[in-house]
Amino acid sequence: MYASPSFKDFVKQTITEKGLSYADLAKAIGIMPSRLSELLNGKRRMDPATINKMADTFGMLRTEFYKRAGWVDLTDDEQLIQRFRETVQGDLQFAKLFDAIMALDEPERSERIKLILAALAK
Repeated sequence: MYASPSFKDFVKQTITEKGLSYADLAKAIGIMPSRLSELLNGKRRMDPATINKMADTFGMLRTEFYKRAGWVDLTDDEQLIQRFRETVQGDLQFAKLFDAIMALDEPERSERIKLILAALAK
């Protein structure tokens, strides 16, 4: 996923609210500030691990952060089911969605997996 301008603005606002700098955020998530800039400016793809680290650094629920990032809204059951139905045909998209769900903490991950299995059984 490439960051959208609204996600970049959200990160900038959150950094300011938390009293951090971009360098502080980069250090907290274990990357160089230049890489963070590339991610937020859409020059590099953001992966689930990076989104998770950012959410944890900001003290936010990972599902909310995924939603804000525009990656996947893991809190909307109908959207999640539809996204899985669409991506089952494309292995790369399915892998990204699977990675996003597996990166969630328990019991959230189990609930999402149960929902998907029930939807695919229909």
